[in-house]
Amino acid sequence: MDRAVGAVAYHHGKTVNVRSRKVCGSMNGEFYLSVFLFAFSASITPGPNTMMIMSSGVNYGLRQSLPHLAGITLGFPLLTLCIGLGMGTMIFLYPNLMLILKVVSVLYLFHLALKVATSASVKEAHRRRPLSLIEAALFQWVNPKAWFVSIGAVSAFTSGSERVVMEVITLAGIFWLCALLSSLFWLVSGATFKRRLEQNGLRQAFNVVIGALLALSVLPTVVEVFGELNVRLFTALPSA
Repeated sequence: MDRAVGAVAYHHGKTVNVRSRKVCGSMNGEFYLSVFLFAFSASITPGPNTMMIMSSGVNYGLRQSLPHLAGITLGFPLLTLCIGLGMGTMIFLYPNLMLILKVVSVLYLFHLALKVATSASVKEAHRRRPLSLIEAALFQWVNPKAWFVSIGAVSAFTSGSERVVMEVITLAGIFWLCALLSSLFWLVSGATFKRRLEQNGLRQAFNVVIGALLALSVLPTVVEVFGELNVRLFTALPSA
């Protein structure tokens, strides 16, 4: 039987209480399908992970980028697992942690965007290396999309009952599968385009475009950070 449960979610950088309608009272086929569709659509759509793994495929090829892919499929579900098992509550209790995370995310993603955009030539790409498994896994912890998707999934698909541990483990398992499928798709796409871009001398332009898109993907988080800082500044000012 469907039942509404209280949940904590983040919307436009603000912590809000929402009422999340459960898909079902038990983990049946409808539950699994709903979670899979949510996780797959969130994983396959463009974001920092998809742009980074595609860029890695173009610059380093399929085989050298496999550790990067493995890091995504490990780090993303692990983040979901940690949020579902208590980290989300900690962030709710200490909202400054989320603000600090956003600032770190913005700075690191701008750094990565510059790094991708300047990987212009084939010679330059050979001097560098793709992200390792550990680096790609740790990247999920400063990936704003990964955080918001994980928080949204935990809010929508867990009941807060005695089954919550199994529900969170199920979420993490489905996210692992979807992260693997989507990352593999974008990696193979990048590796497929690699030779054509090199033959036509377009890899430099591709890297610049991907770097620019990666930087643009951070702008909503930048707006949220400045919005939160402005609210805190005006709140701290003494009233007239």
